[in-house]
Amino acid sequence: MLTFSIVINTYNRAHTLPRTLESLQSLRYPKFEVIVVNGPSTDGTEQVLERWRDRVKVGRCGQANLSMSRNIGIAMAAGDVVCFLDDDAMPEPDWLDQLATGYADPLVAAVGGYIRDHTGYSFQCKAVVCDRFGRGESFDTLAEGRLDTGARPFRFPSLTGTNSSFRRNALLAIGGFDEEFVYFLDETDVMVRLIDAGWRVEYVPNAEVHHKYASSHLRDANKVPRSIYFSVKSKAYFCIRHGAPARSLDEVLRHLEDYRRGLRRDYDWYLEHGRIDPEHHRRLHDEIDRGLRDGIDRGFADRPVFLAGEMCERLLRPFLPFARRPADAQRLRICFLSQEYPPAQCGGIGNWTHELAVGLAAAGHEISVVTKGAEHPTVDYEEGVWVHRIVPHWQPQRTEPALPDLPQVIKDYAYTAYDEVMRIHVRRGLDVVSTPIWDLEGAACIADGSIPTVLSLHSTFKLVLPTKKEWLDNPEYKAAHVDKIIAGEAWALQKAHRILANSTAIVRDIEQAYGLQIPRNRYRVVPHGIHRVPLPSAAPRRDVVRLLFVGRFELRKGVDLLLDALPALMQSHPQLEATLAGDHAINYDGKQALKDRFLAAHGGAPWIGRVRFPGVVSQQDLHALYADCDIFAGPSRYESFGLVFLEAMRYGKACVGARIGGIQEVVDDGDTGLLFEAGNAADLQEKLSQLLASPALRERLGRRALEAFEERFTTEAMAGSVAASYAEWAQAAPAVREMVA
Repeated sequence: MLTFSIVINTYNRAHTLPRTLESLQSLRYPKFEVIVVNGPSTDGTEQVLERWRDRVKVGRCGQANLSMSRNIGIAMAAGDVVCFLDDDAMPEPDWLDQLATGYADPLVAAVGGYIRDHTGYSFQCKAVVCDRFGRGESFDTLAEGRLDTGARPFRFPSLTGTNSSFRRNALLAIGGFDEEFVYFLDETDVMVRLIDAGWRVEYVPNAEVHHKYASSHLRDANKVPRSIYFSVKSKAYFCIRHGAPARSLDEVLRHLEDYRRGLRRDYDWYLEHGRIDPEHHRRLHDEIDRGLRDGIDRGFADRPVFLAGEMCERLLRPFLPFARRPADAQRLRICFLSQEYPPAQCGGIGNWTHELAVGLAAAGHEISVVTKGAEHPTVDYEEGVWVHRIVPHWQPQRTEPALPDLPQVIKDYAYTAYDEVMRIHVRRGLDVVSTPIWDLEGAACIADGSIPTVLSLHSTFKLVLPTKKEWLDNPEYKAAHVDKIIAGEAWALQKAHRILANSTAIVRDIEQAYGLQIPRNRYRVVPHGIHRVPLPSAAPRRDVVRLLFVGRFELRKGVDLLLDALPALMQSHPQLEATLAGDHAINYDGKQALKDRFLAAHGGAPWIGRVRFPGVVSQQDLHALYADCDIFAGPSRYESFGLVFLEAMRYGKACVGARIGGIQEVVDDGDTGLLFEAGNAADLQEKLSQLLASPALRERLGRRALEAFEERFTTEAMAGSVAASYAEWAQAAPAVREMVA
């Protein structure tokens, strides 16, 4: 089996390098090492590399010279094949596996793959063909590139630096990179010399890299050049070195003059359209002339600077296997569906999906998420997860896979999500698809059935219907939308491959609501989990007790019960300060929001200044609210689980919740919190009064809440249980990986 050395040449990219390094943990190929060569960076890149020192080889290049940096990487490499990857790029998990197939022929010295652009969806380039004047074109296949034949072809296959690989022995034989190429055409020069030495070049289309273009010392984020001297110099040098022997010198010089005029026109346009100022324009024009003159001079000097054998002997170190996560036999390939996903504002399903996806990725599994995007589809690598953001499109005539009678908007999203899941499956292979019951976004995946699809249980339309006054008051909407989704939920419960429940209560409540029984072997109960947080060390306050509510201001969340209880509590407990965070613009009765109704009734009360309504808050502010409160109240009329309680428990806060649904499996009455009778504002007030009156009770319940969180509700515990369940269910399903090569 070939061994690979992945070389990343970096210069002032501390903001992108960590993600590139993290993406390598997802590679499937078992035998590779990673080498990072840092240029004269001043932005904290060294501090980034310090965190990876035990896992990667680190080299240093004292000049901002890409070819020099690449040669240092080659000298340090101990693998059979040297791969180059940009410091703002992420490879697909099977990148090395695919590249390896290109080296089956011993005469192949260079193998490349296709490159996705910043969207992660469209291609930046596919198969590249260059000529000996340094002109490159991208084609869908090499066969379309009109390649020349013969010993020294004028048009030849080339590779793009961010997705290129070479046999190390072939690179050493030709002297590596010519360090006259500070930037631009460096790998093209290598291709010419390899081809002229009799080696072949291959493309493996599926060896894909995602290139997330970042600004540099040469280009800004909008690809406007800060400087073009080195690229122009490289162009002229390349033409003299490789173009002149293939064509007449007059033809080369005419080409360079056309090139000069074209560049000047381009930057004249930049000036006219306000993309550069007059001084920038003058400097670029000067660099064009100097670069051409210096490149021609260096080309005629014929003194290329190649990789020295002495440096190879000095820098070569033993192969350092990159420490990957679990082996392929333990690694699952899972795709989650969730219309909400960070950094967008999320409810419970979005937060749960994010927590689980990141937790599973950290454990070494290959995780994709399909979520709702905007404007155009994108693919990004975030926190170890491949995040596919889709834009649903109208498909009124579509009938496959066959769906039940659902609202068209639900069908449109389900079909769009299904198409993306199948695109992922064909590209990466999937063991399991996991989809929430809410909004039936995985309906088409369930209907198709070719990939085992797990239905995760959360609150459903039928369970929340009694608290949705706006649905009940609109019979047309209820019949056309709500009732169809409820029927679809019953269909999904019966058709899904398996069911993941967050509590025993949700299974029982769903069985009762839908009049069905879910066989015990079709579902597994795995409580939600969330990540740990650093606990504040500040001393407890003696003069103020802070109460916190977090959630939407709707009847289902029971915020009206808390608002009804607050006046008496505020009067009886002058030390009480209450913060109610969340979307409070929702109309309660079609006329007035609950917050507005409360302020209209109590706006003149002497205690009203101790009640705050901050609205929707950022994640950072939300963490601060949890850390700063003494009591957390979650008075929901129904929760399938109650993720907000975990958010408070991990900070060691005493909780008050309703004795209903999954809340009872999270808050242990009298041990980790207090439970009140659901829908009973007087009982809620009584439980809160007990906590307000007793610092000792708050301290005991909060301490036990933190202990329970650590024992049962961490991300690691949830991810481990979900992985075990999904692995078992994937093995029990018909094999589907044979569908993908």
